[in-house]
Amino acid sequence: MKLGFVTCADTTFMPGLEKLDKTILKHNNMTGIDKILISPNINEFRDYRIIRPDSKLINVPITNRRFKTAYYKLMLFSFSSYDRVVYIDSDVLCLGDISKLFDNDFELCATKDDGINLNIMYYSHFRINSGVLSVGKKLLGIDVYDKMVQIAMSGRSYDGGDQGVINEYIHQYNIPVTYLPMQYNTLKRIYFHHPEIWNKIKDDIRLLHFVGKDKPWCPGDSRYNELYKWWEQA
Repeated sequence: MKLGFVTCADTTFMPGLEKLDKTILKHNNMTGIDKILISPNINEFRDYRIIRPDSKLINVPITNRRFKTAYYKLMLFSFSSYDRVVYIDSDVLCLGDISKLFDNDFELCATKDDGINLNIMYYSHFRINSGVLSVGKKLLGIDVYDKMVQIAMSGRSYDGGDQGVINEYIHQYNIPVTYLPMQYNTLKRIYFHHPEIWNKIKDDIRLLHFVGKDKPWCPGDSRYNELYKWWEQA
């Protein structure tokens, strides 16, 4: 079974990329898994294969500039030579075993987009957060990728980014989603907005996602100072 791990980053996200790779290796055996970095301006990074963004995605109309690099993740859906691809954003900290993401038979695995609000619906499915994805063979091909690009080019994205595109694709083509436990993509906002949930899951968080403008290598929102310390000490 051919497995791939994919992330996206430009040079401004290099601190996050370095920490993501370090912590994944700390908690997981990545032997035999191809590691791929999609980047417009990083030329070399450890044992990753570097792929430049497809020109189609470079020309996607962007309403929120901070989502520019995130759009490049759509390329993972074109990686048809793999049986499964796991994608993780480069502002994520790995805190535990994530082998479940690589070892399953589902078409698409993701967590709900639970942050400030919980269980948000996008038409007929719970809205997913696209920061962590486990994608099976049926969704890996140029046809799937081209359809996502078409959605992106048409501007059908509720958030102006890749997440809106992927959720629209799920809705439009009735793609079954297997929802992962929140621990596999815990959005930092849970810490502040839902402390009762945080206290239940904090000891079993596998992936902590620093969503939003403020990143742990350039912190700004003091409400998350404790989580920034987690990142620094990892």
